[in-house]
Amino acid sequence: MKERRRFVRFNMGISLYYRVLESLKGHISSYTADVSEKGIRVIIPEPFELYTYLELAISLPNEYEPILGIGRIIWLKKKGSAFEAGVELTYIKEGDKDRFNKLMQELEGKVNRNH
Repeated sequence: MKERRRFVRFNMGISLYYRVLESLKGHISSYTADVSEKGIRVIIPEPFELYTYLELAISLPNEYEPILGIGRIIWLKKKGSAFEAGVELTYIKEGDKDRFNKLMQELEGKVNRNH
């Protein structure tokens, strides 16, 4: 079966906080199942409507400040008692974009060294 993804995904659990954009509710703690240059797969306790926008605070390994951004849910799948959500990253704060891209380059480098 041919791979349809344009961006390589890395299986990596990264802590994050999210909430529905412009919601008055507090942030919910979660984690990623994988990451790519343009999206993340997030484990969430309850389903959301497709195309719901989320505020994201992604905690990078060995860094104090989280990456702040916005993503929208583009797919949702039940997984045990939780859900997996494919979140397209639609915005990453300007200063944080470089840090996120650096992580992607480091992960890509590790994959290339192992092959």
